[in-house]
Amino acid sequence: MNRKKSSFEVIFRHLRTGPPSLTAVQEFFYNAEALTQFVALVREYLPDKESVILSEAGAVARINKFVKFFTPKYFPLSDVYWESDEGYEQFVHSIPLDLEGFTEEDYDEFEDRFSPEMIVELALISYPFNYDEGAEDERGISHRVPIIEQAAKLTGEIAFEIPAVGWTPEELHAKCDKTPYEGLAASADWIHSVTGCGILDCNYDGYEGDMWERDTVELITEQYPVKLALQKKMTEFETWLHEDLRNHFTELVNFLNNKKKVAKEQLKLGLKEDEPISKKHC
Repeated sequence: MNRKKSSFEVIFRHLRTGPPSLTAVQEFFYNAEALTQFVALVREYLPDKESVILSEAGAVARINKFVKFFTPKYFPLSDVYWESDEGYEQFVHSIPLDLEGFTEEDYDEFEDRFSPEMIVELALISYPFNYDEGAEDERGISHRVPIIEQAAKLTGEIAFEIPAVGWTPEELHAKCDKTPYEGLAASADWIHSVTGCGILDCNYDGYEGDMWERDTVELITEQYPVKLALQKKMTEFETWLHEDLRNHFTELVNFLNNKKKVAKEQLKLGLKEDEPISKKHC
């Protein structure tokens, strides 16, 4: 007996448990192909739960049951794809993922989207996107000025001791790894989309979905604990900043500057990439 025929038999057995309702019959015929694909997903990833999942009535109930068993075994699935009884097509089309990658909109709307602690971290981290072609500040300095200005409002003039270009993820790892400040390097990896975890590095800009393939599921499953560990490190560091934002941020900037404070009167007017952004620039 081939796989497709077996899938149909499972559904017909379910319909034969009692007099089939018109809704159940319509669901089967309108969604036959997608329903067969859904059964194939059940058999691929949760074969021991097949009878439990398919005993549910309707697409939403079956998919929710699939998700309930799938999550602890693999990774969480997004719940935005199955909030109606329209069938299985969207669910089986691609793995429903909640992508958490940093976006340009996040950067531009930082005041509305991030906590004060995350804003001051953002002030330390180099611009993560392509620079404006033909712009004088080839490393995104002009984009950073509003963030530096906000960081100064939150922490004082210590923010003007940050280099105009900030620090790259590589530089922050070199400085912060195996120190109490390593959460900052983790944040830089996320902001620059270089964590190595697809869910943290990707966003919905141009995203067309990942197909249900065993290799993809196994990769995301393998990466998920790494994602949680990175986010835990970032959260712990943000909590440390929150405990005493001004003093802890001052400590952090002095550490990154090798504890050499830059006198205010020494700040230059130019926006050279190796110089701090002075108060006059903001």
